[in-house]
Amino acid sequence: MNKSELIREIHERMDKKITLKDIDSMVEVMLKVISEKLKLGEEVQLAQFGTFSLPTSVLKSVVDAQNYSLKKKNEQLKKQTSTRI
Repeated sequence: MNKSELIREIHERMDKKITLKDIDSMVEVMLKVISEKLKLGEEVQLAQFGTFSLPTSVLKSVVDAQNYSLKKKNEQLKKQTSTRI
């Protein structure tokens, strides 16, 4: 089931009392809120449905072979991890 199918199903189950456009807006807001909370590292629990969370990864420092100094790869990895959603 994709988003459009979900919206149509909700519309039918609500006896068409809510417009497709309004349901689409509600679904968009719901998904946006869930995404924002996940980006903040929070867990989202929906009763009788499931729990959503992002995996945490171990960040490592990398040695630059040319000048043997430690690079701050952790900052790059954090940025990459937070922008994947």
